[in-house]
Amino acid sequence: MTTPVATGSINPLKYTPAQLAKAGVALLTALVALLGFAATNFVDGPLATVGGYAAVAALVLNPIVVFLKQAAPVISVLGNPFGTGPTQS
Repeated sequence: MTTPVATGSINPLKYTPAQLAKAGVALLTALVALLGFAATNFVDGPLATVGGYAAVAALVLNPIVVFLKQAAPVISVLGNPFGTGPTQS
């Protein structure tokens, strides 16, 4: 027998805070990349150059921020709000 999902729940699919943080980073990266590419297409001058660099930097840094081993302690702390997870020495 399955447990019914509560109606009106803010997290009906039971995502962990770490999963939500990864999704937030992915959404923020997509937004920065889209705005950067829009700046390169619709603006002239230095703003176009900065927009292109910001888009490339966001797309390159996204996997580093989300999936590298160095980010694991930060993400595990988000998954455990009481701070009893692994710590850096």
